[in-house]
Amino acid sequence: MFIEKLPPEQQALLDSFEEAGGVVDLVVLNRAGAECNAETYRQAALLALQAVGEQWDQYYNELLKLPDYQHHERSDFFFVDVSVDKLTGHRIGRTDFLGNQFLVNENCLLVRGRHSNYLNEYFREGDPETDNTRLSREQLSRLPKAGFSDAVLSPPYNLQLSNADACSLFWQIAHVFLSDLDEAAEIWSWSTECSNYFEAGHEWWGSHFYTFSHPDSDRVIALLASATD
Repeated sequence: MFIEKLPPEQQALLDSFEEAGGVVDLVVLNRAGAECNAETYRQAALLALQAVGEQWDQYYNELLKLPDYQHHERSDFFFVDVSVDKLTGHRIGRTDFLGNQFLVNENCLLVRGRHSNYLNEYFREGDPETDNTRLSREQLSRLPKAGFSDAVLSPPYNLQLSNADACSLFWQIAHVFLSDLDEAAEIWSWSTECSNYFEAGHEWWGSHFYTFSHPDSDRVIALLASATD
């Protein structure tokens, strides 16, 4: 198992998501021929947490080079700690993974209204914001709990994109990294009690931790998110 170095165009896609205000960390791993089983995916999840911790280390080490931080040490700042024994998971279906801003039976994203009259309403991607196109409360009540779609589209502070551009970015990520959300994918949800990385999300917005793999690929994609206001 190892972390893949992404081609420039794939890294640029993730960078554009982050620059727009996205809060999902995506780590691309390669199982290097290891069997597709629970232990392989657990190792992928653990390696992804370690990789995110190294990113935090790199960020703070660069920060400490600035004059304003010359009297600080790395130990003064946040570290990602992992409790390996608390890293437990279970396989989930596509519906639970995609969450409450995705209509699985229509393969369609849901977006929140941007017009002042519809800020608390949801619409199918591409639909105009009108009384006739908004989802009813009954329709919304049948949606699953929070998942990957809302983690991407609804960070604590809105994406700095139009709804159309946000949906386009979502589908690009799904195409490049998530096998176009193919039903054959194996998806695992992991406990967010295993690391302090997820503590911020426990306060309010939420925490997410998934691994996604497709039988036609050696890639395992880890998706982590945790944020607050």
